[in-house]
Amino acid sequence: MDDDLIGRIQVVKNDYPVVAAVLDMLRQRIEKLELENYQLQRRIEVTETPTARRRLDEEW
Repeated sequence: MDDDLIGRIQVVKNDYPVVAAVLDMLRQRIEKLELENYQLQRRIEVTETPTARRRLDEEW
């Protein structure tokens, strides 16, 4: 991040604590969603192998 943006974020945190809290909650939620997305992508990669596909077809 550039220094100007960091400075503006700090002003928001100092002057608007409620906004800062909401931004922090959103950041945490985004991080959680990014982790879930990564985990789902890994599951998809694992199930896309030919052996896994056959197993899934047999289960259905």
